[in-house]
Amino acid sequence: MNKKIAAILLLIYSVFGSGIFDYDNIIKPKPVSEILNIKKPSQEILDIVTPISNLVTDPDDKSKIAIFNYEFAERVIGYETSSQQINDVYSLAGKTFFKNELVDKYEGLSESIVSLLEKTLTDENHVVSNDEKHDLHKHFMGLSWSLINNWDIYNIIPQRLEVIMSPKEIHKILLAIFTKKGTVFNGVTLSCVSPASVLITKEDEDRVRIDFPENKPVASFKRFITFSATVQSITLKDESGFVSLKSFPSIPFGYDSFFFEPSSLTKTVDTTDIELEIDKKYGKRDQEIAKLCLHYAKEWATISSQVVCFENTNKCERRKLKGQCFDFVMENVKKNVEQKHGSVILTYILLVLILPAVAKFIINKLLEKYF
Repeated sequence: MNKKIAAILLLIYSVFGSGIFDYDNIIKPKPVSEILNIKKPSQEILDIVTPISNLVTDPDDKSKIAIFNYEFAERVIGYETSSQQINDVYSLAGKTFFKNELVDKYEGLSESIVSLLEKTLTDENHVVSNDEKHDLHKHFMGLSWSLINNWDIYNIIPQRLEVIMSPKEIHKILLAIFTKKGTVFNGVTLSCVSPASVLITKEDEDRVRIDFPENKPVASFKRFITFSATVQSITLKDESGFVSLKSFPSIPFGYDSFFFEPSSLTKTVDTTDIELEIDKKYGKRDQEIAKLCLHYAKEWATISSQVVCFENTNKCERRKLKGQCFDFVMENVKKNVEQKHGSVILTYILLVLILPAVAKFIINKLLEKYF
């Protein structure tokens, strides 16, 4: 089972308890020898790097990647260079050190490393400051520590990417899920209000449906800004499944991939004309709302276009898709505005009088490019 699916399936544990796990089938590998003298990082750092280290399952690979990142973390403090050059150095050194040993071996590993670099350096080229170099040092030294010390999650069947979690790890993750902050899985934050209800139904021989009747979990994703979607149900079949998110079409997935990953099939559109029209059409305050609407609408379209061929939809289907996009944009922009503006009157004006019309205008303009 894919780790990202396992994240949501952990909720089942709260209903059935630890009895659903077969201890006899858990094969614990021997601990990796302590080859590096690294001080244990803070919990904040561990929360970021542990999901990355868990992607690597082979003990030898864990050791090699730990050594490589330890060396990078030690050396980066002395670099006097730009952010792009640091990216290039890391990439070229990795190719020299690992050759082709890790190419396509661990799904999501290279993307997660890039995200870890961008967490400090951002995506704009600039001269790296001392604070940024020390931040990189802490994160990549923390990754090295996690790789050689974290054995709570590992694979026992590489061909199927089967994941076994110890009851201790499950307990820890469940506690985190039921907090406001939630818990992070490969860039996706999952949170839920307690008590959560889980309804599991066997629909046919190879099909199981998981519903959340009460206090549904919420999946949050951070791109340039954070957006979230409510998980309504998950359907699992023999070789694949699909997840139903509020305000999205049903999204299929295979057990070796998931819809949160970038897809080469995603249609990209140029929104420069819409951005120019926003600047001309709206004043400064409303421009902020309009740009938020455009950003969330683009995120919705990016995900939805992986599973829906917009060009082949009929009039009725397009109306439904526009409605889903509108609901998603409204929900996320409302959260953003409510957090930013303290004035009840101003919030009311923005959300009730301005937002619906702006969102409808932006969505119509954007989806015309997809249809």
